[in-house]
Amino acid sequence: MSFVITERRPSLAKIPKRFIFAEVVGFIGVKGDFIMIGKILTLAALSAVAVFAAEPYSGAELWSHGSNGLFKYGRFEARMQMASSPGTVSSMFLYYDSSYIGNGKPWEEIDIEVLGKNDARFQSNILSNSKEDQYSSEGFHDVVNPKANAGYHTYTIVWTPEYVSWELDGTEVRRDVSGVNVGKNKSNNTREQVNTLVHEESLRFNLWLSGSPGWVGDYNQCSFPQYQYINWIKVYSYDTQTKQFSLKWKDNFDTFNSSIWSKGNWDMEKVTHKEANVNIVNGYLVLSLTRAGQEGAPSYVPQDPNPELYDQDFAGPSSSQSTGSSSSAFNPFDNSSSSQDNPEALVAGVERSFSLSMQKDGFTVDGADMRGSSWAVYDLNGVVLLKGTLSRVSGSQFVSTRNLPRGAYLLHVNRNGISQSMRFVKP
Repeated sequence: MSFVITERRPSLAKIPKRFIFAEVVGFIGVKGDFIMIGKILTLAALSAVAVFAAEPYSGAELWSHGSNGLFKYGRFEARMQMASSPGTVSSMFLYYDSSYIGNGKPWEEIDIEVLGKNDARFQSNILSNSKEDQYSSEGFHDVVNPKANAGYHTYTIVWTPEYVSWELDGTEVRRDVSGVNVGKNKSNNTREQVNTLVHEESLRFNLWLSGSPGWVGDYNQCSFPQYQYINWIKVYSYDTQTKQFSLKWKDNFDTFNSSIWSKGNWDMEKVTHKEANVNIVNGYLVLSLTRAGQEGAPSYVPQDPNPELYDQDFAGPSSSQSTGSSSSAFNPFDNSSSSQDNPEALVAGVERSFSLSMQKDGFTVDGADMRGSSWAVYDLNGVVLLKGTLSRVSGSQFVSTRNLPRGAYLLHVNRNGISQSMRFVKP
């Protein structure tokens, strides 16, 4: 009997550990970071051979399915406290369910991942092309006050035919535009990504251990158990004609909705996902990372002190031609005498409580307690291109606009009815 090292484990995670055909028994043993394939000629001989044991850790995955759980475009929000310890990956992602098959099937995935090497940032990513020749485009974004594993934040993925964007607490931190932004493969070849995301995808959350210490840290130093807490999830559909988002559903996790959600039960690098590690506790969905045999829910769930802070229904892109909008909504090209809605002037008769300044790749807002203040960037047709909510209590807050293409735009910021607008040009 001989062994052959085939390839790194992640791409083979779904191959069963044993398979039988005719009189030939094959098995896959796990050793270190590699999968090793052996072959024995009789079933009786199998008992005489030592098959490598699975890793002694259990992870968790929550994934959506069915008519309410498969999506082509939309806005996906989750209020979460993530896990972070050496070796861990704590995630939210969209995934084309046939990606892992290979052999001509495309790979389509959009990620948010908090990695065990750093609890004060998350990784954004698009994975595309194929299992055999994967393209990626990692980005990193600060998560502070509190750190990702010390408190709750609202994480958002927006997927449209025109762009994919990522938000943290209502502030956009990255935008990839179709026909502009590209990913790279291992050979440093580049390829557009947004326009290749064309299949329905499921919404997934998982917590697991990776064997890539350069990426996530050494899993041997991980402390157990680890937990990822989800307060609520909101999904919006996207109308490709009107460019509008509309709320499809919200899950507060009072109970487990099996018509939308399923629990993972497969191998994932250093863990085996176990259904017992996906639980609802006091209105929170909890993913657990444990040692094998210690699966289950925590006895205590940290409470979200501001569950409604970023839980306003998202209106979606709008313009002066939009239908069904509120008469009080901001219209960037309304030339009425209302100073609050007039983009050509600052609010009249009200002392300004904040100031705006433009930089090369964004703008800065200075003011006391800007939490909950809204901002939007419009193109010259009145369509919202970027939109978010400020979170800083005091001092300056910078908002990036680096993913906007060159052109002229209008910025509008509103704080408790006091608004400011300015036109700017990105060279």
